[in-house]
Amino acid sequence: KSEVGIRAAFKGVMGGKQVAILVPTTVLAQQHFNTFRERMADMPAQEFGWMSGRIGRGGVVTFSRREELPPEAETDKVSFATYGTCSHASIPLAEGGTTKRVLALSTVREERQWPDALVERLRLIAEALVGILARKHAELEVEESRERERAMLSSLPSLIAVLDRD
Repeated sequence: KSEVGIRAAFKGVMGGKQVAILVPTTVLAQQHFNTFRERMADMPAQEFGWMSGRIGRGGVVTFSRREELPPEAETDKVSFATYGTCSHASIPLAEGGTTKRVLALSTVREERQWPDALVERLRLIAEALVGILARKHAELEVEESRERERAMLSSLPSLIAVLDRD
């Protein structure tokens, strides 16, 4: 299962997207980090050019067998075969009209069907994750702003300051 997750994450990253990996322990998180660093040091982005372009335009990419990929995806097909991917689904997640994240799922042991109803459910799950990540990002920004404010105020000799938004 870890191998599938690593491969799916790789495909998202190679498409210029952010990837979140959820793991149950810090030990496993460190192991995955080391694996990513070692494996992806020399990976060329053009290995999945067709898929990256399609996702960048907001298109979903799914295949149950590599042979289902169109002729213009021949490089992607070879890359999927190289990494042992049997079937794959990539669902772009748009924020403000731009694809910033991708939910990518791959199988390496057997082929899997990706019916439209399943893809739609996966899109809903992914959108929930995007909302969680956006909220966390906003919380971090607020905390950083508060820290800057505290630092400014603590550096004032009288603790009096006039802050003007203009």
